[in-house]
Amino acid sequence: ALDKNGWLGEVDALLTGYMGDPAIGEILLSRIPTHVPWLCDPVMGDVGRGIFVREGIPDFFKNKAVPRAKIMTPNQFELELLTEHEIKTLEDARNAVQKLHTMGPEIILLTSLIHNETKEDEIAMLASSKSGAQFMVTTPRLSLAPAPNGAGDVTSALFLAHYLNGETLQTMLAKTAGSIFALFEETMKARSRELALIAAQDKLVDPTAIRTIALN
Repeated sequence: ALDKNGWLGEVDALLTGYMGDPAIGEILLSRIPTHVPWLCDPVMGDVGRGIFVREGIPDFFKNKAVPRAKIMTPNQFELELLTEHEIKTLEDARNAVQKLHTMGPEIILLTSLIHNETKEDEIAMLASSKSGAQFMVTTPRLSLAPAPNGAGDVTSALFLAHYLNGETLQTMLAKTAGSIFALFEETMKARSRELALIAAQDKLVDPTAIRTIALN
């Protein structure tokens, strides 16, 4: 419908997350103009849960999405799956991200990094550009049980918004991490599995940036 009505020419970016079937991805690839930046969150699974998507989805992401997407936001499990590179150390994570760059994406956000030196009450995110710049941010790991749905979607949306606003990679990471941490704090206060988007809305619009570390 977007194509038939001529609206695809007005699209600033494409953001995708969970896909119910590889055919959906094929339609996107056939319709979205190649110049439109695509942020692809390759939702396939997670540590402890394994792969939870339909057969064919992992192959679509690896063989079709990775070469085309400008930005990708995998979690640690998904990064390992895409690159066939096990992550135990920070150096492993950096190498896996670099390998994914060689396969296509210009910008990568590793949304949940836990390596052998990560403290038990912390979690990190790592942002990387194909040019070689890499930044990492570490936040307290809040106790959210059960884990809320949609955290990855919000993370990807914020990261893309900061990209479209012309922010640097370092600022994109710092602001995204600040908003997500504030959102998790409000969600924990609410004792709800639903993300407290309304309670945290001010921090989504005007986040307190969290200090990042340049890795190179």
